Order: sequence, then C-alpha cells, then structure tokens
Amino acid sequence: PSTFEQSKIDYTDLLTTFALPKMNIKNPNKDDVENVITILNDNKVLDSLKNNKELLENILSNCTKERLEEIIKLINDNLLVKKNEFDYVLDIMLKTMPIVFTSNEVLDSFKLNLEFFKEKNLNIINLFDNYRELLIMNNKVLKENYNNAKQYGFEIDNENVKYYLYNKNLVKNIDSYIEAVGYEKGFLGRDDHFDGIDYIKKNPYKLNEINKDTLMKLRYSSENNMKIYGKPGILSGEISNPKVDILTLNDDYKNTYFNGEYSFIDRNEYLNIKKEIDDLKDYDLNIDENIRKLDEKYKNSELRYKFGNTLISRIKTIRLYNFLKTKGLSLKNNLLIALTYNTVLKIDEYNEIEKIVSTIVEGGK
Repeated sequence: PSTFEQSKIDYTDLLTTFALPKMNIKNPNKDDVENVITILNDNKVLDSLKNNKELLENILSNCTKERLEEIIKLINDNLLVKKNEFDYVLDIMLKTMPIVFTSNEVLDSFKLNLEFFKEKNLNIINLFDNYRELLIMNNKVLKENYNNAKQYGFEIDNENVKYYLYNKNLVKNIDSYIEAVGYEKGFLGRDDHFDGIDYIKKNPYKLNEINKDTLMKLRYSSENNMKIYGKPGILSGEISNPKVDILTLNDDYKNTYFNGEYSFIDRNEYLNIKKEIDDLKDYDLNIDENIRKLDEKYKNSELRYKFGNTLISRIKTIRLYNFLKTKGLSLKNNLLIALTYNTVLKIDEYNEIEKIVSTIVEGGK
C-alpha cells in the first residue's frame, strides 16, 4: 500500500522536464518527488527506470529524499568493490529490492542485517550478488535462525548461509534430519548407514528436502534392501523428492506408524498446544531430574537420544519438555510428547518409549 493518500498535485510539468511517462504519483510533497527524481537522474539510473513505469511510480510515490540518501550511504559504505560500480548497484537494488526504498520497516531490517553480517564476518558483496533476499529479511528472524543453527552445532559460512538463515522451518528440519534413520547394503554386505547430521553439513541445500513421507520412504527402502542413494552420498529422488512417485507407500505400511494422536489429552487441547509448539521461539534447555535420567541412559550425543535403533533429537526433547511443563500436564505426559513430537515412529517403538518414560518419571505427578 502507498505511504500516502491519493495526491491532488499535478506532476505534469515535472514529468515532462525529465521526459518521464505520465504517472499516478501519490506523494503530496512535490519538492520531495523532484528531489528523488533529481537524485536518480544524477546517479544515472533514471533512464533505465523509464521502461518500468509501475516500479518508477511506486518509488516516486513512496520513497522520500531522506530515505534515498540513507540508502545511497549504505551502498557506498557496504556494497561497493569499486566506486564506479555505484550506479549498477543502485539500479539492481531499485529493480530487485524496491521494498527497501518504500518501507521504513524493511529499510531498518536492511541496515541491521548489514551490521549483523559484518559482525559475523560474512561476505556482504557475496550476499548481494547471490542471496539478496537475506539482506532484507526480518532481522529478528535472521538472528533467531543464526542462533538456532549455532545451538545445534552448525557453522555458518558464505556458502551455506542462505540455506540455514533463509529458512522458515529451520529447527523442524534439523530435528528431522537428526532423527532420520536409514541404511543401504554396501560392499560385502556391509550397511552404509545414513547420518542426517553429516548429510546436511555436507549438503546444506538439501535442508528443506525432509518431511514425514521422506523419513518413511527412507526407512522402508532400508528395511527392504533397496538403494537409498542416487548420486554418491545424495538421497535418491524416489525418497527425497515428493514429485517423484516411483516409490509409493501403501496404507498397510503407513498404519504401522504412530499417528501422532495422544490418548491422554483432548484433541482440541492438543491442537492448541501444537500450535504454540510450532510457534515456539524460546530455548529453555535447563535439565531437571527426568532429563538427567534420560541423559544417563539414552544420550547418544549432544544432539541425539538413542533408543535401540530409534534416534530422537535431544535439543527438541529438552526444549519442548520445559515448555510443556507450563501447560499443566503430568511430567510423564510432558516428556512423552517432547520425545515423540513430529518423530516418525512405528507403533511398537512409540509403545517402548512410553514404557521408558514411565520408568524414568515413575508415574509423574
């Protein structure tokens, strides 16, 4: 939406002076519009914008002289390898990041993001050339994703930065890879086990290629001595790509898995809690007596619990357990949900974990 209401100013003479097409400019400050046009013209980008009337109209309607001057300073301070590239960078920004020029909120994020990337020693020129969307994403979300990735032990660099930070399902996806179980028969019958943590460290661009169906197909393929890899070290399309329907799991097989419904909690109450879990941003990783007992017997690494062949994200478990303790459920049920939430488990595996939880909590409260 426009920053201004419909303007009653006649801009015909100004547009004619600069040989611009007729436009519906909504900015009521004619001097401001003239200043913006003049700055664009002085920086040799006005001509290239003439062929994009809608964009130019948007800029002139919503960009102030002060905002444009601030952006020019940010370009000079952060985005230039050579001074003679300024016109090119400004032109690219106007055409691919116009919202920076028209929204104070996005401009604020842009400024904060530039400072953040400099602080983390990430190459801003590389980001501008290849991952421009990172420069204008919400700064709070950017920092949350960075901190979450670091919490899980992932190092952010110039090559993987986009996949970890420009990701709305980062924590959920990492947890899924931590819990992924699969193997392929290798040379002389040895099992080549799939490790989701190593996989996304080596192939961060695969971070979003994980869901319940993928995890089931990975297990099914492993159990039936099928290949799980396509290219060396890369999961096959039959497993990881939902558009490839070569491998289809029948209902009988899917019904061997826990359906995510908990008998001890009302469905509507659980759906409300589930929504809160999905929106959860806080990391309370305090360890109480129950988590300590869990760690003593089942901690496989800082990131995993291991129950037989079942892997479960440790950070997910502790984070959700501490959150669920505020919801009035028993400690036993808190821990059971925290362990099994979004985890792809067969029914017998779920039942086994339920027994383990009962033993740990000793009936809860």
